Amino acid sequence: MSDVDTRYRSLAEEQVRRYNEEWLRYYKPHGQQIEAHKSTANIRALHAGNQYGKSVWLRSEIAWTVGKVHPYRENHVGPVFARHCCADFQVMNSVVIPGYRSLLPRRTCEINGRRWPGLRGEEWAKAWNAEGRTIFLADGSLIEIKSYDQDILSYAGPPRHIIGNDEEPPRHLYEENVARQATTGVNQLFAFTPLNYSQWLYQLYIESAANERIRFFKGSLYESPYITKDVVEQLEKSYADPAERAARIYGEFTFTEGRVWKEYGDHNLKDPFKIPPNWPITVVIDPHPEKATAVLAVADDPEKNIGYVFWEDEIKGDVSYICERMKAGLAGKYITTWLIDPSSRQSAGIYGKGRLIDEFRTYIPQILEADNDRELGWEAVRKRVKNDPISGPKLFIFRSCPKTHFQMQNYSWKPPMSSGEHRNKPDVVKRNDEFPDDIRYYCMHTRMNQMAGISFEGFNIGALRNG
Repeated sequence: MSDVDTRYRSLAEEQVRRYNEEWLRYYKPHGQQIEAHKSTANIRALHAGNQYGKSVWLRSEIAWTVGKVHPYRENHVGPVFARHCCADFQVMNSVVIPGYRSLLPRRTCEINGRRWPGLRGEEWAKAWNAEGRTIFLADGSLIEIKSYDQDILSYAGPPRHIIGNDEEPPRHLYEENVARQATTGVNQLFAFTPLNYSQWLYQLYIESAANERIRFFKGSLYESPYITKDVVEQLEKSYADPAERAARIYGEFTFTEGRVWKEYGDHNLKDPFKIPPNWPITVVIDPHPEKATAVLAVADDPEKNIGYVFWEDEIKGDVSYICERMKAGLAGKYITTWLIDPSSRQSAGIYGKGRLIDEFRTYIPQILEADNDRELGWEAVRKRVKNDPISGPKLFIFRSCPKTHFQMQNYSWKPPMSSGEHRNKPDVVKRNDEFPDDIRYYCMHTRMNQMAGISFEGFNIGALRNG
């Protein structure tokens, strides 16, 4: 090999090394990335189409802050502690960790005219703590990586100077993160494509109009220097749903129209099979004084944490008749838990006097009021019905339950108001919502511990552990 060939090979290897180990030195933000970096707001959110560079912005903003090389904001003195939160462990291992591994320069260098401290030991292997999922810099600063699948207790701990959220976090985890910044000052980042699942985050968006501490930045794929106009135009044609097109191309909030659970589809259908006798079963009741009561039963595979909706019914009649129909339809099954729409506490009885829930407790004494936190419930269902590329969906509907399948496909957000204004909170059309409500109650309930199942005979149920 000639000296010229050796030199070109060395240059090529150096280019690859820089791309794989110190990409932060060459990061050039564009469009709304720049505006979001420049903002001095306490809460900053970049909502944009797919492949816009949202996650790159998030990681770079965290790296600039931790390394004290931020070109637009005042840099801290001393060690800086950061937290990067992402959707699940699959995203963490395949996207977030490799992203930081290629982003962070190993050695001390100059970035934005400031001194980058380098990684601990000048090597990724010495800087990365796999057990704690933490990256350490040479000066004691750190970036901790967490998953939304982790419990809330794991989100406690020492203060954090900056916290980034890759896609929308559950509200309770966001609130716990804010508590980590009581002494350091709130510095929260959000990077997401608003695909019909940004209910509580949308409230921050509404609030930002009158609160200078909160800023949202919307990025269109047409702004990206890394995607040609022809490609974006082809992408636009590929999305038949206008709401999805608006979110994926232009970063528009779209939960005010279209389906609530676009993640739900034929991949959630399953041919019926015999439910094993040891599987816990939850029965959910959505009673209505003036129309049919929607009832469904879900069996849980305890080893795989997968739920199967195996029985459904719409029953018109008084509570006695409803319970007799349920008993006939579920004969021989062991029922672990019974849930009922909590509105039954306020509702009058179907054909009697007093409260609706009291009528049901005549036949099912320990029936439980379901958790009706709609925003958390919508997200809980979404996480279970999505077709995860690694584990697949965690909720299936038997083909013998066609009404549930139909309503899950047609459960929709209310459209924008006739004035053209956005609603100040998300709401759904009161049609095709009975079985989706049942599934929402079930998914919220499965977040809690249950006791062992008890026989259906006599309408007995297991009780929840309190605490």
